[in-house]
Amino acid sequence: MAPTSSRIAAPGPFEVLWFPDQPDEIHLVTTDATFTDSNGQRPGFWITFSRNPKSANWHPAYWNRCVRALKNDGQPAPDEVEEHNRRLDKRGKHIVDWNKTHDKD
Repeated sequence: MAPTSSRIAAPGPFEVLWFPDQPDEIHLVTTDATFTDSNGQRPGFWITFSRNPKSANWHPAYWNRCVRALKNDGQPAPDEVEEHNRRLDKRGKHIVDWNKTHDKD
């Protein structure tokens, strides 16, 4: 019988990074050697979550998780955002709302 899933223990450590000069992005980063490029070199990865619905990285729920992690550690952090359905066919309204309050990109 084929396995129904594969699993490894959570590698780490991970860092959450937010830069005030890039206010719409939060990064989840690790340098863990579990994850390497195709040559087995450069360890780790860098995942970006955005609060901007026009971004391919738009993920309000993960944005909020990272914001809470920063705040729980006493770090400067942006505000949480309202969580929405991320489906592409549902983004139009959120993009219109974003454009009303942010610079036009």
